[in-house]
Amino acid sequence: MAEAGDGLADALSTAESAYPDAKSIVIALDVAPAPADGAGALAIRALPAASGLTFAAFYDAVLTRDVDRTVTDIGSGNDALIGVSYPFDFSGRSVVRVFACHAGSAYEIAAAPNEYGEHVVLDRAAGTVTVYAKRYSTYGIGYTEASSPSASAATTRKAGPREGLCETRAATEPHESLRKAAIRQYERRAVRLMRGRSGALTA
Repeated sequence: MAEAGDGLADALSTAESAYPDAKSIVIALDVAPAPADGAGALAIRALPAASGLTFAAFYDAVLTRDVDRTVTDIGSGNDALIGVSYPFDFSGRSVVRVFACHAGSAYEIAAAPNEYGEHVVLDRAAGTVTVYAKRYSTYGIGYTEASSPSASAATTRKAGPREGLCETRAATEPHESLRKAAIRQYERRAVRLMRGRSGALTA
């Protein structure tokens, strides 16, 4: 399941400043698996940089602002850099690259920040790929297989079920939709932290 970072609190603070009289403000980030043949995924696959990569998963991310039950998609107008960590199995994989497609335009998100400050952090020890972004739409995580030291080692790796099973889960299992916002309580304002399809509320 993806996990959102503290950047949502920055988006919340911006909304609070813009709507000082609001009774309720919710900043929500929904992340769900995206179809591999969807428009965003196809645009990502068409990038020269994506050539030769195997994609473990594609995700659709939607950032919304709910002010007194009026919901607005702010994925194009958000100024807060929000980090989302995706679980990823690095075993047997060498090059790992992350791509995004926003408003029909596909591009790579690298370790070095782009003009928007967007960047990616690959944590092999923790088994996570963390994407820091301001614009939200479709993301894809691609990789290349590590070089096989010998034919016997390659055969052993192919026969082992763990790697293939993990890849299948990442691509096809219905991940929990992520819905997170920072919680703050005020006299006239209640900001909720909500996790989507699970229905669980956490503080």
